Amino acid sequence: HGNESSSALLQTIERHSLVFFDERDERGNKFSSEQIFSVRDSIVKEVLALLRLSEDRVIPETKETLTEALGLLKKFQASTKNRTYNPAIEVVHVFSGAGTYVQKNSGEDHHRRWTDRDAIRAGRAVTREIAVLKGEDPILFYNGRPDSNTALRENLDISRPPSVVIGDTVDESDGPVFIRHTGDQVRDQAQRLLAPGNPLYRKKNIALVAHLAHFLRLPFYEKKELNGIPDVKLWAYPIQPRRGSKESGVPDTVPPSLATELLRLGRYLQKGLLSPKAYQFENIQQDPLTPLV
Repeated sequence: HGNESSSALLQTIERHSLVFFDERDERGNKFSSEQIFSVRDSIVKEVLALLRLSEDRVIPETKETLTEALGLLKKFQASTKNRTYNPAIEVVHVFSGAGTYVQKNSGEDHHRRWTDRDAIRAGRAVTREIAVLKGEDPILFYNGRPDSNTALRENLDISRPPSVVIGDTVDESDGPVFIRHTGDQVRDQAQRLLAPGNPLYRKKNIALVAHLAHFLRLPFYEKKELNGIPDVKLWAYPIQPRRGSKESGVPDTVPPSLATELLRLGRYLQKGLLSPKAYQFENIQQDPLTPLV
């Protein structure tokens, strides 16, 4: 049922891909605010329907947060075409993807088989850009699943710049556990900022590197976990998916995992696993929630 739901939702997104990402139709005419928000509203309603949530079961903030996430998605996508870097950045946090640095995930579609390697390479590229500006390398921080961490340690020379910190576990009430998912990764990041002696201790300027669709959830995870840690500034560096093959039939601008991420976002919001408010990124303008006219 889950695969069928995400496939149906992806088809809806693909039909409206110009509204999502380009703001102009095939003739170059700019879409109106009413058209843009109407499409977002219909997508949000479809997400809630696929999650089998009736109106009386929807937490009030869930619908607003899903709408805000769709607006931010457009801005994240636009940022991939116009990168800016800040010498204040001290840490580049790379979020792992499917597979490992050396092993593609054969069960994934063309776009996602090498997402872990693509993320690590993109993270190293960001560290190089920042190093040029500040004259020294920021920390490259990576905290994936055990198999991903092992592959990185065995195939990346972590003794050479940039300084690489690999996180294996996150602390829970009954002790440390291995990293399992995005929530663990963000929580581990926050714990390290507060841990004396950790290389990330008291770092205040952090760049996040992850795939475009993954960024749907990150602002809301970060807001939840960084709440109470003052003065932390975040920069966003989303990665575009690999170009689709001719056989895939998927527009290059639409990440195939986008539908799955939207469904996860809605489900996790309902469970209280995310903040309903997004963390403000220094290089991404927040998308105002303009009501429909």
